[in-house]
Order: sequence, then C-alpha cells, then structure tokens
Amino acid sequence: MLSLAVAMAIGTGTGATLALWRAQAVASPLAAQQAMLGFAVTKDQVTDVVSGASAAEFTIGQAEAETLVADGPDANGDFAVAVPFDVTMLASAGYGLDYSFDVAAAQQDTVFGLPGTTFVFFQVTDLSECTVAQAASATTYAVQQPVTGITGGQNAPHTQGDQWCMVVTVTPPTSSTAGVAAGNNLVENPEVSVPDADASWLAYIVPDPSVEPNLAVSVTPLPVVV
Repeated sequence: MLSLAVAMAIGTGTGATLALWRAQAVASPLAAQQAMLGFAVTKDQVTDVVSGASAAEFTIGQAEAETLVADGPDANGDFAVAVPFDVTMLASAGYGLDYSFDVAAAQQDTVFGLPGTTFVFFQVTDLSECTVAQAASATTYAVQQPVTGITGGQNAPHTQGDQWCMVVTVTPPTSSTAGVAAGNNLVENPEVSVPDADASWLAYIVPDPSVEPNLAVSVTPLPVVV
C-alpha cells in the first residue's frame, strides 16, 4: 500500500497543476487540469516522503564509514562502500515523473569529506545486488544527472518502484617510508658491501569512522508534462 504526503502545488507553466498528494490504492477524484504525483525514498526500512517542493532524503554516516574502512583498500588504494535504497513513485494518467540525485557537501576531516570522494548510482533488480564490485559493469548515474522514472502517457494512475545502489569511493592520502641496513663483509676477499636487512611500510590516513557525521543524500522528483 502506497502512502505519500500532501505537498504544495507545482506550477507547470502549461495551465495544469501538478499536486503531490496522499493516496492509497485508489486515486481520489481530480479537479479539472490537475494531476496527482507522489514520491518517496526508503533506506534501511526508513521512508522519507516528499513534502512541499523539497526532495526526499536519506543519510549515510557512521555505519557506512565503518564498513568502508573495515573492507580495506582495493588494488588501487581506493576504499568504497555500497548503499542500497528504493525510490517509489506515483503519477496520474498522462503525466510522467523523473528524478535526480544530489549529495550534500561533507564536513572536512571526515571519511566522506576526504578530497576526491566520488558518488555513483546504478539501478539493480534486487537490493541484494548492491555491491561495490557491481558498479564496474553497471550503467551508472552521477550526481544531478536526470533519471527516467515513470514514462508519461499512461492511461491510468501508475505506480513504480525503482531499486538503487549508491557506491561511495574514497581515496585517502598515504604515508610511507623505507629503510635499508647494510654492512661490510670483511671475511671475503675482496671485501664486499651487501644489504642485510630492509623494511618498508605504507599507511592510509583515514579519519575515525566511529564519529562520522550524517551526510544527506537527496532525491528530487522532476514532474514531466506530456
């Protein structure tokens, strides 16, 4: 059962009014030149419904940062985490509904605030398919890139649920050093100098994920008038 919140009317510039509304299984009667649109996002069984002209939101934070760090770097030294979520839409006959993603600016000195952090989004047929590895072969969307949702021209009110995966990739700075110890071998003739011990290490400099603040990810509905 779909439940979407009442929102402010959105002017389309065509004489029609697109109004987000609260609906269940059956759409309520419409006034002339009105359409009904609904939009919600669910992550970790928490649903945020669009109200007013705002976007729906979910957050990532401590849990995702701890998973990213615990999983460790790949061969390129990149750390990544996959975040599954759902987008639920409803549009009345003759109207479409697209949407786009955005991510708030992260605080400095946090895991997701490291320079060069990237966010990509791709659709999955099941949320269990949301993995970091899957992003390599998927068709990905960037922040603010429009996504086709409900295609316009439907003959009746239409609902649609899209399943998504967001992959956050972080490349932290590193610190490394190497040391070599050498000694002279005075027994051999002629005398030779050979290394007899060496050591090297590489450390990734990553902020403490246990204090990672929440970072908002927004999904903005884009009504389509056909």
